[in-house]
Amino acid sequence: GRGPLVQAALNAAVLSNVDVHVWAVDKNFNAVVTLRNRFRRQISSDHTSNIDGNNNSSDGHSSSNNSSDRNRNSNSSDSSKNSRNGGDSNRSSSGCNGGIRSNTVTVLWCDMRTLRSKYPQISADIVVSELLGSWGDNEASPECLHSLEETSSDGKEALLRPGGVMIPQSYCSYAAPVSCNRLWMQARDMQLNPQGPHHEVYAMDGAHRTGLDTPYVVNMHHYYLLAEAKPLFTFDHPASPSSNSSGSDGEEDTTLMGGKYSRYALSEFTMQSDDAVVLHGFAGYFTCILYKDITLSTVPSSHSPGMFSWFPMYLPITTPILVKRGESITLLLWRISTPTRVWYEWCLSKPTVTSVQNANGVSFSVRL
Repeated sequence: GRGPLVQAALNAAVLSNVDVHVWAVDKNFNAVVTLRNRFRRQISSDHTSNIDGNNNSSDGHSSSNNSSDRNRNSNSSDSSKNSRNGGDSNRSSSGCNGGIRSNTVTVLWCDMRTLRSKYPQISADIVVSELLGSWGDNEASPECLHSLEETSSDGKEALLRPGGVMIPQSYCSYAAPVSCNRLWMQARDMQLNPQGPHHEVYAMDGAHRTGLDTPYVVNMHHYYLLAEAKPLFTFDHPASPSSNSSGSDGEEDTTLMGGKYSRYALSEFTMQSDDAVVLHGFAGYFTCILYKDITLSTVPSSHSPGMFSWFPMYLPITTPILVKRGESITLLLWRISTPTRVWYEWCLSKPTVTSVQNANGVSFSVRL
């Protein structure tokens, strides 16, 4: 982006009295230009600083910022999924509360998933990423970050050093049944672009797709939650063998979908209203542990005060359902991850059985 994560890393280095090398990685060329110009301006205003014209990290501490990645003594930053490579090393003197410390910032135009192969000299103590979506994992954060924390198939060591820290450390998606007639009608009337990326699929099966098979990021107004939100999928970074699982009442099954980051959850909600309420879909939220006891939450019961960076997700159902007091609502949700795409499929088994929506990602998917 415009560099707030990089600046935060430099400020933290000043407060901690350590030298760092910050690798700022982004796939968006416009963001790379902005970052390079920003730190060049900072350099030109400080006569004690100079520009380091190579792309190699120093022997000192390194800090990598991944438009969501940072590192403890080594910081790497990248908000990338698909891009080319390019590097620019700047010696930036950053002041915090009047302090001055010389730190190196290297701006890379690169896909974070290919960072290790293109720049094998980089290793990081801290990786800070900002790939969180409104549903936590809906912007393919697990798929993008795994290349930084795992040894590659060709034997290259992970970018994150042993004992390194990743921020955020974990995040969990939540869902709650919601009643909002206006949202459902708008989704119903949202016709998908016939010339979109899955046009061949539409032409092949001849189906008439509507927006009801698509999740939406929505700033909700005039809605009613039929029950409290429940956890779905949790992902930890760096991943451990026992982590990255489904929520408390979910059921995990990765064998059917074949992807390491595919998940299946079954969540049951009990209608709490005294009156019958029409169910129009589900509201999606997330909680996040940035580091130790520092957390973020968009879940209504634990919402972080004053935070409005993420709006909830809205997951429509095909036909609104009247739910009476005490009735159960059972949501079946799949997160399917393949080498090229990530998407969600969902349906209900209670109070009535519905067909699977967005099957095979026909209406919505995130490309990798």
